Amino acid sequence: VIYGYDVISNIEKVKVVFVSWSFVKNLKNEWFKLLTNKENKIKKANIVVFSKGNKNYEELKMYGGIIGVIY
Repeated sequence: VIYGYDVISNIEKVKVVFVSWSFVKNLKNEWFKLLTNKENKIKKANIVVFSKGNKNYEELKMYGGIIGVIY
């Protein structure tokens, strides 16, 4: 498991990205587009976006708003 911006810099190794909407909405440029695409994928990684009110949202924010799972 990797956290924060390390997820973005190691995206080729990541299989699943868990990200909070507050993290995504503060991004500008191509990373915003990549994390919000219709396919919910970046390269081979699946993207799961959590919004406020979700039971996992606050825990995700404690880890920088973005977690990448490598397996």
